[in-house]
Amino acid sequence: MFKIEKGSYIVVYLQNPKEVYWGKLISLKIEGIQIRGLNINSFNDWLRKKESFSLSTIFFPMPRVEKILLDESSQESLSFREQVERITKKPISELFNF
Repeated sequence: MFKIEKGSYIVVYLQNPKEVYWGKLISLKIEGIQIRGLNINSFNDWLRKKESFSLSTIFFPMPRVEKILLDESSQESLSFREQVERITKKPISELFNF
């Protein structure tokens, strides 16, 4: 069984306002969640343009967090991490160098 833990690639659904972020989990505490990543809309733009994207270190207070999902592939689609590795032809660790 997979766990959401430090270093996991995750998708975070937020409320007020509604947003979705993808990235690498830095910390998960009762106060909130900190990730290194980007807004999913930026990710989708990057997929279309295949230009470089910049990652940010972001903290979200727990009252904004609606749900957290592991970034996993399914039979129908690749995970976000796998999509990045396929397009860049680099291991994800090179992009998340911290």
